[in-house]
Formats: sequence, structure tokens, C-alpha cells
Amino acid sequence: MKFLFRMFAKITGGPFFALFLRLRKYHLNPWKKVKLNKEGAIIIANHTSTADFFILLLAFWRKYIHMLVGEDFYRKKSWGRMLNLIGAIQVKRNLQDMSFMGESLKILEKGGYIGLFPEGRFNKTKTLNPFQPAVVYLALKSNKPIIPTYLENNAGTKKRSRIIIGQKIYVRDYIKSSNPSKEEIDRFLLLLQNKVNELKKQLRVYKSVPVYGFINFHWWLLEIVRLIFIPLTYIVFPTKFHYLDGANRKKDLNIKGGGLILSNHRTFYDPPAIMIHYGYRRVHVIMAEDATFKFKWFFKGIGCIIYHRQHGANDPRCFMTTINYLRGHGVVALYPEGHLTRGKKMLPLEDGAAYFALSGNAPIYFYYMKYQHKPFKMNHIYILPRLDPKDYFTSEELADKNTISQLTKIIHDKFSYLENYAFSDQKTNRKEMDKWYKPIDIKHPSESEKIEK
Repeated sequence: MKFLFRMFAKITGGPFFALFLRLRKYHLNPWKKVKLNKEGAIIIANHTSTADFFILLLAFWRKYIHMLVGEDFYRKKSWGRMLNLIGAIQVKRNLQDMSFMGESLKILEKGGYIGLFPEGRFNKTKTLNPFQPAVVYLALKSNKPIIPTYLENNAGTKKRSRIIIGQKIYVRDYIKSSNPSKEEIDRFLLLLQNKVNELKKQLRVYKSVPVYGFINFHWWLLEIVRLIFIPLTYIVFPTKFHYLDGANRKKDLNIKGGGLILSNHRTFYDPPAIMIHYGYRRVHVIMAEDATFKFKWFFKGIGCIIYHRQHGANDPRCFMTTINYLRGHGVVALYPEGHLTRGKKMLPLEDGAAYFALSGNAPIYFYYMKYQHKPFKMNHIYILPRLDPKDYFTSEELADKNTISQLTKIIHDKFSYLENYAFSDQKTNRKEMDKWYKPIDIKHPSESEKIEK
């Protein structure tokens, strides 16, 4: 009976709530989406109104979510019967009745899903209320993962409702003892609360910059330009890629997740070439305002981030936009020299690339051109393995401002290596190259520091 009613409710009520809520679903990392398998899980979220219940059901449409609902909603018999039919579990808070725990555990043991709001009651303020311990006990007893989510409920307004889904959290990774103390439980509840707050911040990033999703109509002009330039790039400007030191096309040209592409700058055709060569992703190139001339609308339409040169000051709007793109798992291309140059030697590098990589928590990809793009002549591009600042610095060092200059030196060292390799005699023994290449000695974090981080 319950199964049939739920199927009927999905078929008849689903389209209505889809139009009423206009729900947009996000993932903390779109490249590592959480998959709901037969393992079962506990789904938690912030709580602002009754519509949160339907947002969770709509977001996890393919699964049977048993929601924990307060006794207030059962005062009307009609509501109570409907909630029971769709699989809700009544929580009698005023009577201190814990029977809902046993019922929830039975569902979890069978691989089912429990949805709850750990704040306990409606909270329309900007800060989360302290989480209640029921979620910890359920996770400990069932040994099932917790999936944190954050809801932005705009039901009944012109705005869309949104939900962002985080990664699974296993309580046994943080609480080892079978009988944890109150301090251990409180510490884990604070961790869950921080995870939900992180989702809130990430949702704000996704809303501020249109980088989420494979298809995005915001960049229709960029997609048209890419289609036009694909044959031009591969026919008129044939290119040969050289992968050095273990780099390969799959990892270092087909970027998954966010990334900062660094390149030398020799010609005005460099931006479209990068957009095509990294064609699996939508690349947003940082360009100076004076290089866009009177066609600023066009460069913005193809996804470029415009940098306004200011005497003795940086462009804070450009900086914040770039960081948000990187934090939103977008791909940004930057010319760290700061200017176009046609010489063999690269100009001294600015600190902007290191600052963006550290602030945006993004790995760095190296793209070095041996010559400027010339029609119907083979162009040589040299690629190094990606550089992740987390592999070079500890968590404390990543937050230190002095690390920016250190990372800039590492980036300069990598480009010097590429430059020397590209213009050296191809018959030169590689061992001689290795003697010349001396990477900067940077302390790597220990295993304990990595675990802590």
C-alpha cells in the first residue's frame, strides 16, 4: 500500500513540485558526485520551512527517503496519514520518545535512506543552530555514511530553490570508541555543522559565477567561437604536443575539476588556441582591458575575465572573479608574464599566478609554446605534469603570505626548464638536461600533516 501510494505521489505530485520549487541541484565537486547505492545513508540538511521536506524528496527522486518529522505535523489526522503513507517517521520530541531510533535503524540496516534536519526545528536566521546528537547515534549504530546537504528554499517566489550535496562522511573515521564521550560527540557535531557551512559557501560561489554544468547557455557565444576555431586551429595551425617528465594527455590536457593554466604569451591567437587545445573544458582566459579594444562585449561573451590595469593597484573585481571561478571548479588561463612577448626568453613572472592557485585551491597546468603560432607551420607545445601546491606545502604554509613568493619561484623554475628544453639541441643527452634542471628544494608535508589536512 505504501509503495503504491508513494509511486502515485511521485507521478502526480512530482511535476507540480518541480514547477513550484524550480529546484537546481549542485554537487560540492561535480567531478566526484555522490552516488546513492544500496549501501544506505543518512541525509542531513539545514531547516527553514516545511518545503525543505519536499526539496529533499525531489533532489533524491530515485530513492525512497524516510524523513524524520516532528509530532507537530501529525496533529491533523489527514497530514499524519499522508506522512505515514510516504514513509515518514514520527519524532515525539515533547515525550522524549526514542522509538523513532529503532525504526530508523531497521530501515538503514536494510540499505534504506533516512532524511533528517539535525537543527531540530525551523531556523530562518543566517547561522545554523547547534546540531542534535540523534544523527551521531544513528550513524554509530548503523555504521552508515552521512551525506550533508545545504538547502536554499525559495518556494513560492520568483527565485529558484537550490540544493548542494556534499561528500559522504563516515563517523568511524572520527570516533573510534564504541562508547564515545559527550566531548567526542559534540566535536563531531561541530564538524558536521562546519561541513554544511562549507556547502553554503560553495553554493554562493556557484551562484556568483556561471561555471556549473556541461551545458550552459550563458556561454553560447563561446561555444559558437569554439566551433568556428576548431578547424582553423587544427588545419591552419597544426600542433605537436611534447609531454615531459611523465605528463600525458589524459591527466594534463584533459582537465577534470578546477585548474589554472599558465602559458607564455607570443601572439594574439594564443587565447583561442588554448581554448581549443583544452577543448574538453570551458577555459576562461584573463585578458588586459587594453587588449580587448572596443570589443569588450565579445571577449566577455566568450568567457574572458577582463583585467583593468591600475597604477600602483590591482583589480580586486578581477581577482575575486578569478578565485570564484577556480573555487567553482572552473578552468582559468593566465599569462604570468603580464605582457605579450615575442622573444625566446620569458619575462620575470608576476605573483598573480601563485596567488590565484593558493586562494582558489587549484592545481597548476603548464603550457609552453616554442614559437608563436604561424599558419601552416608545425607549432610545438610542451606540457609538464600538473603542480598541486598541496604536494609542496603544509596546511600552515598554504595559509602563509610568504608562500606566494616561494610558489612563484617554483613556477619560474618549471618554465625555465621548459624554455631550456624547447630551444636546446634535440640531440642533447637528457642526462645533461637533468644536470641543468635543479628544482627548488621545498619541504614536503609529512604523512601525519597530510592526514590532518
